[in-house]
Amino acid sequence: MKRPLGKLRKRADFLRLSTLGNKYVTKGFVLQSSIRNARPKEGIRIGFVVSKRIGNAVIRNKTKRRFRSIADSILGRMGQPNTDYVLIARQGSTRLKFKILENDLVDAIGKLSKKSL
Repeated sequence: MKRPLGKLRKRADFLRLSTLGNKYVTKGFVLQSSIRNARPKEGIRIGFVVSKRIGNAVIRNKTKRRFRSIADSILGRMGQPNTDYVLIARQGSTRLKFKILENDLVDAIGKLSKKSL
């Protein structure tokens, strides 16, 4: 069942994930996750970090669109409730095939869900 994804907007949320969360590194991105104590209705939240090192504005926006697409399709199905996720782009993530990014996200979610148990 696909769940709607919320958005991480506050800097404090991103900092909490970077210090307290678990992380998994792939060739195209770093996935950070952290379970939060919240009401069940808040569900899954996702944030994206694409720095200027990735490229110009066109490249960064393309990367964010790709990340949003894989997050909607995969995190909606496989993500844990009451969990925050952050996808951080790595150098070369725009050159990777979309299917590779999807498979890496599936692997990363599986590994991080085992860590959090």
